[in-house]
Amino acid sequence: MYILQISDLHIAHNIHIDTLKKKINSLVTILKQYISEDSSIACCILGDIVEQGNASCYQGAKELITEFLEKLQSYSKNGQLKLFIVPGNHDLCNNENGEKTLDHFNEFLASLQSSYPLYSDQHMIQECDFCGYHFISLSSVKAQNHKYGELAYDQLIKCHTPPNTVMLVHHSLISSDNDDDAVIRNGYALQKFLEDHSIIALLHGHTHGYKRYTVGRDCQVIGVGPMFKSVPDISNQCNLINISGSKVSKIITFTYQADREVWDSTQTYLHEENNNYYGESLYTLYEKILKDAESDFLLPNLRFQVKQTFEEFEQEILSSFSSCLNDARDWQSFSPPKSLDYTHGELMCTNNIQWHEFAIKKLQENPTNKRTIIPLITKEASFQSGDNKLVSFDVVQFGFMNDLKEDLYITVYMRALEVRHFLPINLCETYLMAKKLREGIPTIKKVTVCFFVFRAEQKSDYGCYRKAEIDLLSESNLCKILSKRDFPKIKVLLQEKIKIADTVVDEKWLQNLKSAVFNFYEENNRDSVLKKIEQSLELLTNLKKARFHCSDYSRTQSEETQFLVALEELINLFSRGIFNE
Repeated sequence: MYILQISDLHIAHNIHIDTLKKKINSLVTILKQYISEDSSIACCILGDIVEQGNASCYQGAKELITEFLEKLQSYSKNGQLKLFIVPGNHDLCNNENGEKTLDHFNEFLASLQSSYPLYSDQHMIQECDFCGYHFISLSSVKAQNHKYGELAYDQLIKCHTPPNTVMLVHHSLISSDNDDDAVIRNGYALQKFLEDHSIIALLHGHTHGYKRYTVGRDCQVIGVGPMFKSVPDISNQCNLINISGSKVSKIITFTYQADREVWDSTQTYLHEENNNYYGESLYTLYEKILKDAESDFLLPNLRFQVKQTFEEFEQEILSSFSSCLNDARDWQSFSPPKSLDYTHGELMCTNNIQWHEFAIKKLQENPTNKRTIIPLITKEASFQSGDNKLVSFDVVQFGFMNDLKEDLYITVYMRALEVRHFLPINLCETYLMAKKLREGIPTIKKVTVCFFVFRAEQKSDYGCYRKAEIDLLSESNLCKILSKRDFPKIKVLLQEKIKIADTVVDEKWLQNLKSAVFNFYEENNRDSVLKKIEQSLELLTNLKKARFHCSDYSRTQSEETQFLVALEELINLFSRGIFNE
């Protein structure tokens, strides 16, 4: 998604509309070089639509903005376009009683779009979702006051603030020069809000020049210069902001060169790779990581940390990840269930000593020994694996920072992680670990969970290394199913395998199916079924080779897709057998 950040139009009586339309046409032309036709665009106009509260100038502003939106819409015909507008101090106009209000500004909004929410002192904040992001539009203008910015913090704290939130406002958070006294009053409260709620970006106008700085860990505060107003030593400008996942990834600033009647572009910001996540909410952190993994495909050197009371930690697990608890219990069991080749719980134990008994003893036996480490992998296993079913959950460490043993630290080191499906299971595993340790060390009151991951990515479907039922069936089992002509059962088995075929890449089940079909499938399309199984075996071998050379899901997608398509075709062939008498 792209955000087009525009502010400070300052439409006045002496402005030539046709001249401004030429600027707009020129801007749309250069935007086409940076935005593909199927992109989604949030067009954000951040106040000071007219000059000096002149209500009669809104008609000209409407004409310009309407033409601009039509040109953007005609270009981005396969994407989506959404207009966001907030008022500026110049948008306060005298009403019939001579009072400065936003009444004329609201009439202007309604003329652009009848459903557009209106602003007043009682409703200074509007919320809207667009293309997977949450926009909060703030009015920093109160009736009768055009001297400085002011926010309704009592309204702001009631806003919904998911990890994908972008905020829009006219006035700046800090002053931009010695003469600027129109910043937002009590800006500290807004800055703290940005930090506490992990807002992606705060976009503002008013400064009459490009500004950018970071608040908290990664919230970008971005100012933009005037779109049309003539300001000494400042060219007309606007920003094109690329939002990727839960962060601003790039800013292109366009400045208008009047002598050449063109817009020049400059990359004014590029996000540096920094996959560090911190927070006090487990689920919020998970949402941010997942959104970034969806956007960036691969997150190298991922680190995330959450600190909570044990009760908060437990409550988030039970409320947000409860569906993964049974899987987590399987992965923490001391002996593998039939559906898993190994478990983390099994690998954490050694010489018939259960890991939690060892950890509790080590953490309690010596006042100065407040940590213990449990490896799940040996050097020999690493050297001999050939990257074949080598556990990714490599090391887990437990410890305390002082003798009170109230704050439990759990640190996990992983070589790879799938974040959509497997990360929730791993988080539930850490909860089960913490619970076991708390049973032996009841002084534990807080939990800090920290994961270090060499590489992380996400998949829409992922089997988390569970075997499908067809993986567990012998050749004789499949023969019995075929001898009974139970083709619906075969269909169900193959459909389940399709969903989790990516995590257990083994040809044995397909070879068993081939033998069973050869001996017990007597339908008219037997040769076609055998031929399709042969093709599937070949494609599965190709997938296995591709996975050996590259474990990046996005780079082995072609081989995986070809194999899954072949299985779908195989299912259709078996389904035809139902009707062959």
